[in-house]
Amino acid sequence: EKFKVEVIEIKEESDEAAQTSSTSTVTAQKAISTVINLSDTMFDCRTLSVKDNIGAIEGVIHSILMRPFIQQFLGACDKNELLYQHSLRTAILSINMGLMQKLDTLNLEYLGMCAIMHDCGMGNEFKEHDKEHPFLGFTQLRENPEVDMLIAVVCLQHHEYYNGTGFPFAF
Repeated sequence: EKFKVEVIEIKEESDEAAQTSSTSTVTAQKAISTVINLSDTMFDCRTLSVKDNIGAIEGVIHSILMRPFIQQFLGACDKNELLYQHSLRTAILSINMGLMQKLDTLNLEYLGMCAIMHDCGMGNEFKEHDKEHPFLGFTQLRENPEVDMLIAVVCLQHHEYYNGTGFPFAF
């Protein structure tokens, strides 16, 4: 709604040289298309009201996609559709909650990046209860100087619980 986008054109790889924005890559275009499809599914199922915020959510995701490490991760996820959709669905829900809490743009972007990257340690297998994936993801993210420590820590601790259970640490 906010951007009044009616059509998104996905360009062939041969058109890549003509693209001027880093969010116009094939990876970014597929991510935006998937976000729209996932959002439509959420509208249809009436499981969560994101319709009022979808323009703002798409705007935050466009900003996030300007970061190469996000596009690299989503490009690698292309082989695992479950992980790909889970990462983007988590971002949609997280950004929507952040909007409801009236977070500023910077915090919404960090929230979205954390949501997208939280399961990056999974590799090609989507196994939510794989107890090693948070630490593997943290290690991968710390090896990339472009990735903020906050994103790596969220990846590391996203299965920990306040009551001391969870993994990988189970404090």
